[in-house]
Amino acid sequence: MNQQDTNQPQNNSYTRDEKIDQYIMPTDNKPSIYAYYFGVAGFIPFIGLPFTFLALKYGHQAMKLYKEKPTPGAKAHAKVGIYLAYFEILVFMAFIALLVFAYINRNSGLPKS
Repeated sequence: MNQQDTNQPQNNSYTRDEKIDQYIMPTDNKPSIYAYYFGVAGFIPFIGLPFTFLALKYGHQAMKLYKEKPTPGAKAHAKVGIYLAYFEILVFMAFIALLVFAYINRNSGLPKS
């Protein structure tokens, strides 16, 4: 065995059933599961924002781990968590902008009675 063969990543050989299980729940890449569930939990009103940032953290960590050790289903779970987190941040920013806009214009243009 030469030096070049030892530096290549070892590919996990899963049986058919194990591969299906890994697509559903990638247990070899825990951060991808965390990113997915934190991304979903980020939609909880008023308390979801911390979950959003956890989804980003674990999503990017899972993508790094996926590059080192590819696991079936891990990349999809991580991407869903990351995409949900960015979407939730955009929704939160739009909500804040709407509140600021409503505060600024709360009495403008209305006749006083």
